[in-house]
Amino acid sequence: MAGVHGRCGVYGRYGMGGAVFTAGTAPRLAEDDDRVLGDEFVDLLLQGGALFRRLRLAGEHGSHRRAHVEWRRAAAARRQNQYSKPGRSMCAQPCIGVSRCRARVSNKHHHDSARQGPVAMQLGVAPLRRGDAAATDEAAGSVVNVTALLRTSVPSLMLRGERHTGTNFLDAIVQYNFRRAPRHQGAVAALAAPHRARQCYNFFGVSSPCYVPHGPFSGCVAQCADATLKQCANPSDRLRIDSASALRPSSYCCWKHGALDPTCRYTPRVSAYVIAVREPYAWLAAMHREPYEYLGSRKLSFAEFLRRPYAEKPPYYLHRTRHADPVAIWAKCVRSYFALPPAARLFVQIDDLFDLVRLGSQLSPLLLRMGFVRRPGLTALVYPPWATGLTKYNKYWGRFDHAGFVHAKLQLSNRSWAWQYTQADLDYINARIPEKLLVRLGMRLVRSLAELRAPSASLPTTTLAYS
Repeated sequence: MAGVHGRCGVYGRYGMGGAVFTAGTAPRLAEDDDRVLGDEFVDLLLQGGALFRRLRLAGEHGSHRRAHVEWRRAAAARRQNQYSKPGRSMCAQPCIGVSRCRARVSNKHHHDSARQGPVAMQLGVAPLRRGDAAATDEAAGSVVNVTALLRTSVPSLMLRGERHTGTNFLDAIVQYNFRRAPRHQGAVAALAAPHRARQCYNFFGVSSPCYVPHGPFSGCVAQCADATLKQCANPSDRLRIDSASALRPSSYCCWKHGALDPTCRYTPRVSAYVIAVREPYAWLAAMHREPYEYLGSRKLSFAEFLRRPYAEKPPYYLHRTRHADPVAIWAKCVRSYFALPPAARLFVQIDDLFDLVRLGSQLSPLLLRMGFVRRPGLTALVYPPWATGLTKYNKYWGRFDHAGFVHAKLQLSNRSWAWQYTQADLDYINARIPEKLLVRLGMRLVRSLAELRAPSASLPTTTLAYS
């Protein structure tokens, strides 16, 4: 693998802040996402660099030129000192801010199995060769063998999806209908004991730093700022197991929203992801109405909201993330979903949740090739029991009422949210989302307001089956 390049920068192969990882290496990454502000910060740095060069060329009293020369000498000395240490990979250099540095991995560093073997084994990463199938895999490329990370003898799922995509309802449906085979469930019960001791929750709708393995889903434990919380994993206590990514500790591994990181550690190891998605136009309107985990003003008009940076911080996490705008969040998350191998991802559009036939078709790979079985007594996909007076509606605990279901279906069908759009808003979004990304999700680029506001014909009008 001589001559393989690693690149540090804003977006890695997974579409998230960090680096492109070379198999068998564990580069040190910037753990504070506050320093990774996005492409707009890159532009600011480039503009500053251009200004500095103009001042240097002007040579006013020679001071700017001398300062530049001294800075370059100091930087060269730091690099020389850093890479003179034995066994230090070139990709281990930290990215300062969002610098787009390039490094060449030498033969001796890449093939030193004595140093890199244990790390590769912990991550489930096999060294990639030029002819390996994983080297041409859509997810793995020539960097990390994501297929190997998802290879496990015990099938287990993880739920992902952005806010306002129906993740709570999807969680309840999957958890009610599917199970692991009995031969696998015993092993998972033993793994879940530490999570139960922490009193972890068994539904992803609750904002918690800790989830027990439930139904076909894996569990996780987040790193928290408050070391007194028994449910958290304190970053300073290495004896407490957590679900942080071994390659990117700043990932929100236990948060079902946000970009997906396939290197997160779950209990048991995840073999596939169920991912809720929604067209960007409806999703952006919903986010403007109720922006979860948003660190900005909630008094903005829809046009202002679309064009403002979006900073977020999930509960219990140590750091925040800043995006160029809400449109960038949607595109970043979808790109991260496609970092997974096709065999390890199931997409469910929000419209599918209202059609059991279509939803059953989307989830059928769980039974056909992913190693899961139906709940005993069920022969087809059904909705969980609807909430009644005794079990009142609470979506955060997986309790849904039929009246709310019908109301949500009507809202999706009549597209009442579309009337707040202007043509300028529509053009702004379309300029920032590649059409091919929409096509891969089975969606389409909407170019006119008339098309955007047309009632949806995709939702079913037939009677639905309820359990």
